[in-house]
Amino acid sequence: MTSEKYQLYVKDTSNCGGLPLTSFERLGPVWSGESLMLPFGVRTETRMLEVVGWSDLFFGSPAPVHVFKTRLDNQVGYLVYGGNSGVRVLNDETEPVEGIDSHLPPGWGQPVIWIEDVADLPCEVAAVIEPQTGTSLCVGCGEVFSLATEGWMEVGDGDLCPDCARQMDEEAGAEIRLQELGLA
Repeated sequence: MTSEKYQLYVKDTSNCGGLPLTSFERLGPVWSGESLMLPFGVRTETRMLEVVGWSDLFFGSPAPVHVFKTRLDNQVGYLVYGGNSGVRVLNDETEPVEGIDSHLPPGWGQPVIWIEDVADLPCEVAAVIEPQTGTSLCVGCGEVFSLATEGWMEVGDGDLCPDCARQMDEEAGAEIRLQELGLA
């Protein structure tokens, strides 16, 4: 697919502050769905949270959410966008701000979400927007993972996801260390 221009505008509503009309260069196909799970946080404090599109219809309601690979200026990444009121990150631990978003589901709104690494997207999304990366089934845990994820390992009878590959490396390292100490 050749790139094409995509313009996006998000209204300023109680969900989020809005986004002026912005042009993105769409670099591939679009994935669309009711919601998707994305990681939020830093390193060991990361949590998977549900993201939905948001519309101002009926004082705020869920809308489809979409993702595509894009270029904005000189940055290439993945744009997550929703309805005319942006997206809403659902989080039961977030306290509402009375008079501002207390009528909305717990969480917070954003005009869009920018993802830098395709590995942060669910496999079913990555398979649509980055079809050349593909997915594989981990022979260690049975989970489907994106081949765009760093750290996966090819083994004799299939592939290991990054978590199982890391665990195997740690176990192999421990076994070698025990042999060095003459304990294995």
